[in-house]
Order: sequence, then C-alpha cells, then structure tokens
Amino acid sequence: MILLLSSVLAYYAAAYSHPASPSAHVALAWSHWLRRTGKLLAIVNSIWIVLVCLFQYSNFYDTCFCKSSVIGRGKGAYAVIIESAAQASVLKTAWICALALAHTSSFVFLGSMNLLLRGLPPHV
Repeated sequence: MILLLSSVLAYYAAAYSHPASPSAHVALAWSHWLRRTGKLLAIVNSIWIVLVCLFQYSNFYDTCFCKSSVIGRGKGAYAVIIESAAQASVLKTAWICALALAHTSSFVFLGSMNLLLRGLPPHV
C-alpha cells in the first residue's frame, strides 16, 4: 500500500509539475519518502522471513520452550510428546488439504499467466 500510494503521488506530481505548484512539490517529496520507506520495509521483511526459515530448518525452534507455546499460553502451556492416532489422522488430513490448496492455487496462477501471455483467441 505504501508503494502504491507513492506511485499515485508521483503520477500526480508529474501530471501537475508544469505550473510548479506547491502541492506538486509536496506530493513529489511524499512520493520519494514513501517509496524509500516501502522498499526499506520490504527489505526488512524479506530478511526476517529468511532468518525465520533458517531458524526453522536448523532446529533452532526445536526446544521445549518453543514447542509448548509458553509465550502465548504462559503457565497453561503444555508439550505433546506422544500423539494419539486421532491427532495423527487430523494432522494427515490437514497436510493433504494444504497440499491440494497449494497445488490448486499454483495451477490457477500458471493457467492465468499462460492466458495472459498468449492472449485470448480471436473471435470467429
């Protein structure tokens, strides 16, 4: 949203820059500030995501403190050591549904990109 607002303000400043109005200068200044802020937030967000993935795959979160949700539940936290058959079946169903949803969304995206790149067939 920040980058979109920056683009809108830059368009406004470019469209009305010939008379050199003060509002165009303010819009251009805000556009530059919002663009830089948006890109900085995007960089910080990508670094955070990469670090979380590295911590997850290096078993950094594989501790009793992290597994038991102590941060969210406090003294009511618990860690499941041995899962029951019912929990395993619910987990398996959730994984299957998640994989189906991921594949469906990927195929819809690829199909829509294929249609956009090739264009629609001409009407006969």
